[in-house]
Amino acid sequence: MLGQGFEIAQQFLYEGGTPRAPMVAASDGSFYGVDDFGGDFSVGAIFRLTPDGSGGFTSQVLWSFHGPDGAYPRALMQAADSKFYGIAQLGGQLLSGTAFVFDPISGSLVRLHNFEPIDSSAYTSPSGLLQAADGQLYGVIFHGGAQNLGTLYRLSPSGDFSVLHDFQGPEGAGPFGALMQASDGYVYGTTVSGGDTSGGVIFRADLSGTVERIHNFIAAEATAPNGALVEGLDGNLYGTSFAGGSGGGGTVFRSDKAGNVTVLFSFPSPDGGSNPNAGLSRAADGSFYGTTEYGGPGGSGIVFHITTEGDLTTVASLPIGNPLEIAHPVAGVTLAPDGSLWGTAADGGLDNAGGVFRIPLPDTTPAILFECGSGDVALFPTSALTETSDGGLWGSAAGTGPFGTVFRLSTASRPVLVHTFLGDPDGDGSKELWAGTDGNLYGTTSQFGPNGAGTVFRLDPSSGALTTLHGFAGSDGGEPEAGLIQGTDGNFYGSTYAGGAFGAGTLFRMDLKGSLTTLVDLGSTDQPGSPVGRLVQASDGNLYGASLGGGASSSGTLFSSDLSGSLTTLHSFDPGAYARSGLIQADDGNFYGGTAPNGPESTIYRIDSSGAFTTIHSFVGNSHVLTALLQASDGRLYGTTVFNPSIFRLDPSGENFETIRELGDRSGSLMQATDGMLYGTSAGGGWDHAGFVYRLDLSNSPPTIESISPTSGRAAGGVIVTIAGEHFHPDLTTVPNDSSPFNAHMIFNATPAFPAGSLNDYTVTNTDGQSATLPGAFFADFLDAPGDNQFHAEIEAIFRNGITAGCGGGNYCTDAPASRAQMAVLLLKVEHGPAYVPPPCLGVFPDVVCPSLFADWIEQFAAEEISAGCGDGNYCPGGSVTRAQVAVFILKYEHGSAYVPPLCAGIFGDVACPSQFANWIEQFAAEKITVGCGDGNYCPDIPTTRGQMAVFLTRALTLP
Repeated sequence: MLGQGFEIAQQFLYEGGTPRAPMVAASDGSFYGVDDFGGDFSVGAIFRLTPDGSGGFTSQVLWSFHGPDGAYPRALMQAADSKFYGIAQLGGQLLSGTAFVFDPISGSLVRLHNFEPIDSSAYTSPSGLLQAADGQLYGVIFHGGAQNLGTLYRLSPSGDFSVLHDFQGPEGAGPFGALMQASDGYVYGTTVSGGDTSGGVIFRADLSGTVERIHNFIAAEATAPNGALVEGLDGNLYGTSFAGGSGGGGTVFRSDKAGNVTVLFSFPSPDGGSNPNAGLSRAADGSFYGTTEYGGPGGSGIVFHITTEGDLTTVASLPIGNPLEIAHPVAGVTLAPDGSLWGTAADGGLDNAGGVFRIPLPDTTPAILFECGSGDVALFPTSALTETSDGGLWGSAAGTGPFGTVFRLSTASRPVLVHTFLGDPDGDGSKELWAGTDGNLYGTTSQFGPNGAGTVFRLDPSSGALTTLHGFAGSDGGEPEAGLIQGTDGNFYGSTYAGGAFGAGTLFRMDLKGSLTTLVDLGSTDQPGSPVGRLVQASDGNLYGASLGGGASSSGTLFSSDLSGSLTTLHSFDPGAYARSGLIQADDGNFYGGTAPNGPESTIYRIDSSGAFTTIHSFVGNSHVLTALLQASDGRLYGTTVFNPSIFRLDPSGENFETIRELGDRSGSLMQATDGMLYGTSAGGGWDHAGFVYRLDLSNSPPTIESISPTSGRAAGGVIVTIAGEHFHPDLTTVPNDSSPFNAHMIFNATPAFPAGSLNDYTVTNTDGQSATLPGAFFADFLDAPGDNQFHAEIEAIFRNGITAGCGGGNYCTDAPASRAQMAVLLLKVEHGPAYVPPPCLGVFPDVVCPSLFADWIEQFAAEEISAGCGDGNYCPGGSVTRAQVAVFILKYEHGSAYVPPLCAGIFGDVACPSQFANWIEQFAAEKITVGCGDGNYCPDIPTTRGQMAVFLTRALTLP
């Protein structure tokens, strides 16, 4: 039963932004970058800044990472094939990072390699890739390998991965910065430790992986050389270190290829710049530009210029105030073709998420081009959700903002931040909300507020405006952790865990204006003390609740109170067990709740209004019922446990207990919404371990698939597709390849290898065995018509419509001439449908053998008066369809065989007007099926290629 109806409704992720990799000045004139926490799913993005022609730039997020393809990308480079290759710190199948390739033309990203936990380049070494002269990609891993001291690896552009060298220590340990290939053909890099002095080394390697140490660093030269080396015009190697040197704030150094090192400059600089965290960028004159992460007048780093003699000047200091507020340039700068400097900063700006800046040399005033915005609105949700009349689900999260947030969740969109708590003004984050009869939401905060001991507040769901109605001061109660209920008299009732006359809490009443009255001070002799869980108003009009302390054994109680505060203890717990949750009243009139033990067992119990107490279920082991139980519409009791977190259910009799789902972390109370689903929150787990909202479908509905995007990709597989639908379980048993549902409506899936030029169904099977299939969902591209082919979309369209199956061998033969026989088949299938079968041939054309492959189609083509043949009674089936002929054929099918086009006007330089085909050609152009072949010509006698034919068919004819 572990998978029954359980769906992730929304995962929560950490905030967006924080670019930590240098920008890439790409061959298309744009600038590309990655950030740690951006994108639609707040685990990183690839973005592009494109010149707008007027001195500005437009920004665009090109790819949002979502986990299976990687998370938190830290490096990007453009290879010789114009594609971008990079490293993500986390994510992938093993959650330890990925290597990926992104195609900016098709917009597709392919995961090339899953790093393993032991060789995670990921978290500890976010260095980039180097494309060497052999076309292969090379990189280093900080940890892992035979001695766990790092490795050197090679990765082919197609994804073949191999470890070339395990670092042992003497030749270095902990390679961190990206590699570089020098003019001598060797690959050079640095390590942060190892060597004779354990201070790190410079090493070189040939492309087979033979590594040689050429220099041992000492503290006076460099400590933590994190950045990549760069070769100067003089053939020497130049680099930086984060620390070390005479000033202790890092250095810029030079080394010849034999390993003789000279310190050119020791930080801090005269204006305070210190700790360069990235390598240098070489200018055309042989000098270098770089950055420091810290120091400078603003304390947030500088951009500097340094000559090969060590003369250093500060170009700019960060931040410089408006408009530049971003700070800490950890990734260095990139020199653009126009001579400007581009950099990323990891802090400041919108939501302290960093951004991209540009320094238009020789002017040294930086300008912000792009500020990374915030990502998610809720981390570590712990309270139950509350539904408002508009169907919105409201909750609170403890880990977002200074003191938590209130968020609204819709099943159709991501969460919306409604309010951020600030502590002293309004409290430290809300507990479970209550939807009042006046349309507002009411809740409590457990600490801070105007008097320091928590608050009661009202929230307007339409505007998000929060009003503090009462601030507890201790004497009137403190720490109102359990939330509110609205009684039948219209007032709100609640409890405080502490404060009051005896320091053990209070019961209180509050009217809609916020006037609060203490009904009873808890904690006197044998009375309840420190109530837990929300109160419940029973069918008899009284309030019922549970307390953690007080009672005959000081181990807690179950109690009732009338609305004036007259208190009755119904049950005192024996030592060894205490109330863990509040009470609910079931439809049998009894009350149900849970205990947590000081000993080995926790329990679920039943008590009636007279105090008759019965244990109906005992947990084996240390489970601890965490939240109030819920009686759902099916009559059964549902709840969650705090240790070995799980969702369970049982009958009110105590029978038929079952664990429905194990959770990654503790959960808030369950609630049942108007859609019949049970909803709950988990404080941890999910892609970013930041929690999620889940729902439990009591109807156990089967999955449905609504769409897949993209609809096509390379046949070799590895394309990340998004499958949208309903009722996806979090651990699917079957999809074509490894999958990761983001929520109940979305799955991210890497496609397997498919036959080239094939339509493939996608089937999703939930853990309960129920399945859904989207027929023909994914088209595996023809080998010669990949996603970046100019005819790809049209070829996919006619293939999906059954008009062509390609030319064999997984190819479409895009550039091959379309024959007259093929033209007959294509147009007849467009006209009559892909299943059409023409009448048997009669032997009309002498040059068309009857029967033969195309004979039936050719004779029907002639019968429908689209073509009378090529002359002398022949059809010329193997002849190419010229661009002039295709105009006639398609227009006749579009308008009918009797169609006569308008007279020509002489619009093409190479088509005489009047002439045999001129009227047809010009009408073909007038209907925007083609604009000709360029330079004002139409090229009427040139054969029509199969790729061009696909375009003409899709533009001219309405496909089924």
